[in-house]
Amino acid sequence: MAAQERIGFDRELRLEWLDAAAAQAAKSTETEVARRWLDGYLTDSLGGKGTSGHRGKTITVLRSIWLAPPDNCVHLRDRALTLLHDAQPGERLAAHWGLVLAVYPFFGDVTDTVGRLLALQGDVQRIAVVRRMYEGWGERPAVSRATRAAWYSLIWWGVLAPSERRGRYRAQPKRVSISRPLVEFLIEAAIVWSQSRPLVLSSIPSLPCLFPFDMSDAAVTARKSHHVRVSREGIDLEVVRTK
Repeated sequence: MAAQERIGFDRELRLEWLDAAAAQAAKSTETEVARRWLDGYLTDSLGGKGTSGHRGKTITVLRSIWLAPPDNCVHLRDRALTLLHDAQPGERLAAHWGLVLAVYPFFGDVTDTVGRLLALQGDVQRIAVVRRMYEGWGERPAVSRATRAAWYSLIWWGVLAPSERRGRYRAQPKRVSISRPLVEFLIEAAIVWSQSRPLVLSSIPSLPCLFPFDMSDAAVTARKSHHVRVSREGIDLEVVRTK
């Protein structure tokens, strides 16, 4: 992503906050009603009053994900609400992950970097992720703060755990098993994150930005999907695009 892109994702988020924002979105997306409700809900967890406080900034991020996503992500938000309704407890993270990935490219870049480093060396340090993010987004305090927010969100969500080496983190030993509708949702979310560039079909099971999830059904799911399509480029390359 280009350095001039909006960072946006600059608050640590807990899963229960995302669940609460999604539950509110299922009832009403009216902006002021949602803001007041979230402000009350987060009072015990976060200090700060109004839009200038930490709580207000967290509400802004939650609203941008579940209550007022960008126009190109509204259909994903609506599908995610349905998926959450049907999801098993262990699958809920996938619905949140896909929507955050699509709404906030910066978050996608962080998770892509984390996934790549984990694949290369088995564990990862936050400072290494920050350095990689500087390369794409510029060396500025906002990038460091936002990377920290994404990093600690991953820890809150349970996808990163301390490794045997001090200061380093590893992925959970087993990827999260998810339903085919959620696999399909994550594929489309990853395409949106990549600015609608097609994904190589064979690469999806090991896509770094989706590292916590078992995507082994990606090929079968994509071929049967109503939301993405598989096409051939060249002699033997198959790619996936949104419909």
